[in-house]
Amino acid sequence: MAKSNMFLEGTLKVEGRKCEYRISTSLTKIDAVSELKPLKSPSHLFFDCTEIHYDKQYTILNYEIEEGFVPLPRARKQAPLQKLAIAENLLTFRFLGESEYTTFLYPENLYFKQLQEVKALYRGLKGLTNPIDQNDFYYIQCLIVYLFTKHSFDSLRKQGIYSVYEDLSDFLKHIADARNFDDIEIAIVRERERLQETYMKELDSKRKTAMPQPNKLLTIGGAIVLAIGLSGGSFALGKSIYAPSEASTVAATTNQNDLKQSNEILQAYRLQYKGQNDELVKLLSTKKQLNAEEKSLLQQGYIGIGNYAEAAKMSSEEDVVKYLVAHNDEGLKNWKSDSPLVQFEQAYINRDFNKVIELKDKIKPDDRQKGMLASSYINTNKAKEAFDLAKGLNDKSLMIQAKNKQIDLIKSDKEKDDDQKKKEIESIQKEIENINKA
Repeated sequence: MAKSNMFLEGTLKVEGRKCEYRISTSLTKIDAVSELKPLKSPSHLFFDCTEIHYDKQYTILNYEIEEGFVPLPRARKQAPLQKLAIAENLLTFRFLGESEYTTFLYPENLYFKQLQEVKALYRGLKGLTNPIDQNDFYYIQCLIVYLFTKHSFDSLRKQGIYSVYEDLSDFLKHIADARNFDDIEIAIVRERERLQETYMKELDSKRKTAMPQPNKLLTIGGAIVLAIGLSGGSFALGKSIYAPSEASTVAATTNQNDLKQSNEILQAYRLQYKGQNDELVKLLSTKKQLNAEEKSLLQQGYIGIGNYAEAAKMSSEEDVVKYLVAHNDEGLKNWKSDSPLVQFEQAYINRDFNKVIELKDKIKPDDRQKGMLASSYINTNKAKEAFDLAKGLNDKSLMIQAKNKQIDLIKSDKEKDDDQKKKEIESIQKEIENINKA
């Protein structure tokens, strides 16, 4: 049976991938459960909220953690390049301020997965639930420093990053000194380039100094024994000088395997850095077992050669689509797929708005895709549908675009006389003013 643990402002009960978050209703400004309806809308920043229970004593939110996501604190054990990718994806929360949602940007509330996508568990509504007036930019700075150091997030949040400034690497000092999200993004890109160059140099160095030496026959006290030279010197011969001990043999084998794996990973990074994705895929795709770092590299290799179907098999189609949206629209456009999700994205890129609308019921749209759908409604003269969708997203810009489209449609309506048109247009213009004031 699942146990309840302290979590954020309440308690969290976890059973498999299902979670139940319970908070005191007194911590909110909620008067009716209907006010929480927006929390059930899909969002690329949050896990789905499957159920909401509300009474005067408690508010209970049920979530389902998507497969493959693990708690952010585990990211501290990832390789540096993987941490950088996670840090970069934390920047997606910069758009939190433009939405109706709020959340606690704490490690325990965040999860990551393959391709380093990051999502939050708890989601609140601005003005109704906590946190209120959280400095999202500062919290993301703290999260990045937390990922790359042993400092606790709470100490960084409460005492400030500058309390540990002298202990930070040059990269993290740039993060601490950043004035905006663009500064953080630039620091991450430069650190990635530096690390890739370092890996290449390390690979060249290991090739020269760390290759196993040829087996040698040594004579000790008239007895012939076998010694295997390794990068750190010969292994211990054990109690008997006549033959290596079993422990020594195992140690030697382990060292050789570790060296081989290290060289393979470094070689993979070198191929990725040079853009030799064909060779990268060839190197890693034949391995029977891949660790998380190798899987990420192989997936990037598949993406690099345009084999998005294979890349999707390593995590999910949704992951690859999101990656291509952020990094390679042209690649997404050229992806040959029968998937409704891929075709939805392609239709929007190609401005085939009727097809976007046709596919809407075949996908589970997040907020970004709902915005695309609203835009498609506007471009196909479906102003009411566009406005209703934009209102649900609390997207003022789209709401106003929908209202302006409504005005255009009224102007072009040959069945209405000028007085009727003027009256309707004035009414809509007042609605636009109210939207701007809200």
